[in-house]
This record gives sequence, C-alpha cells and structure tokens, in this order.
Amino acid sequence: FEQELADPAGALYQFDPQVVVLSLRPEDVDPDCATRYFQQGGGRARATLADCIDRLEACVRLVRARSSATVLVANFAPPAHLPLGPFDAGLPGGFTHELARANAALAERLTKLPGAVIWDYAGLVQSAGAATWTDRRLWVLGRIAVAAPQQPVLAAHLARAIAGVIRKPAKCLVLDLDNTIWGG
Repeated sequence: FEQELADPAGALYQFDPQVVVLSLRPEDVDPDCATRYFQQGGGRARATLADCIDRLEACVRLVRARSSATVLVANFAPPAHLPLGPFDAGLPGGFTHELARANAALAERLTKLPGAVIWDYAGLVQSAGAATWTDRRLWVLGRIAVAAPQQPVLAAHLARAIAGVIRKPAKCLVLDLDNTIWGG
C-alpha cells in the first residue's frame, strides 16, 4: 500500500476518496515481535513499533500532500497470545505496556497532522476478544488478519468511524414554548 500511496498518478488519487484507512499491524512487519519480546531486552519489539509509527506517519503525509481525504489510522492491537500470557500486564516492561506506549506515541504524532484521525482498532479487538479475533488458518491461506466471524464486527465498526469523519454534525434545537409536545 505504501507504493500506491507514493504514486501521484495512481488509481487511489484518480478515485479521489473522501477517506483513506491505514492499518499496519506490527506482526505484519515482524511476525515474532511479540512472541520474542524479551529477546534483546525488548529492543526488537520497540524497533518494530517505532518503524510502524514512522511508516504510518509517512503514509499520512503522502496522502495529505496529494489528497484532501481524511486519513483514518488504526492503532495497534495486542496479539492473541502475549509473551507472558495473563501476567504480561503485571510487568512494567512487558509487551502490553510497550504497545500502550506505542499507541500513545502514534496518537501524539498524528494529532500534529491535519486530516489524520486515530481509529481505535485496539479497542475493537479488545471488546470483541483478542483470542477469537484472528484465525491462523486464514492467515496462512491468504494473509487474512481477521477471523471470518469477526469480519462483520470489523466492517460495522469501521463504517461507524468513517461516517463519523465524513458526515457533518447535526445541529438541532427543539423548543416547546406552549407545552404541546411535553406537558409541563
């Protein structure tokens, strides 16, 4: 997708979208960044997360330089299997906290870019259940990151997020000065 974003004459810019959605999962960049978190003192995961943030920021800048589209950027969701399982959050240097720091850094950097909005993908995965969010079989077959039963959940959540950024806010003032609507 980065090549498509970099091509000013590409199909994306000819289409002239209102919204562009960017999602870059750390495990797509480095499949072992979470499972081998404690190797190299967490440096490998930090480097992967920092690389993802840099790439996403560069992609937002590319889109905004060539288009007026709003850019929704998915934050980073925790993997289904954390390095220390249920005890990962109990370690201040654990992957759970590293991911939270990366999400905070991503939000901080993107708030400085006009037309960029964080889409809470991590919150969606957490509310739907990280353990059932992915299907390894689908990943191996076609690099499909979301399990089939969760795809409608993802689509509905993304549609609400997109509607939230492209629709103008509704303004309404309802008055009942003669008590015909409400009695009293």
